[in-house]
Amino acid sequence: MEILILFGALMLICIFIIRYLMIVYECLRKVEVVTKITSVKNSSSGNVTVKKTYKQAPGPLPWPILGNLALLAQFEVPFEGFTELAKKFGDVYALTMGTTRCLIVNNLDLIREVLNKNGKFFGGRPDLLRYNWLFGGDRNNCR
Repeated sequence: MEILILFGALMLICIFIIRYLMIVYECLRKVEVVTKITSVKNSSSGNVTVKKTYKQAPGPLPWPILGNLALLAQFEVPFEGFTELAKKFGDVYALTMGTTRCLIVNNLDLIREVLNKNGKFFGGRPDLLRYNWLFGGDRNNCR
């Protein structure tokens, strides 16, 4: 019986470590964007595929399970934490809220660019448990 309890605890620790390594990998990995460009001048070649690699937005490494929520908990108002982190990482940075990676934008001009020019890429909200509780399951808050 004690061996089963020990084995179960060991399995839980292994799962915990693997999950944390996956979160850290998501923070450090590079993103590949593949675009297809159609050539009008040279119609014989057809589509040209261009692959670009980008770094992730800078940000602090997350804690297991909590992500970066512990950083925001240090401040009386979480928005003060966003301002302090913007001083350290710049106007655009990433935080991990629990296990969800979030992009934080702290400049009005950049916010307009993200929402107006690139809204289709950043549209919607993450499917967090609080949205189900607050908005009755409608994460876009449309009633």
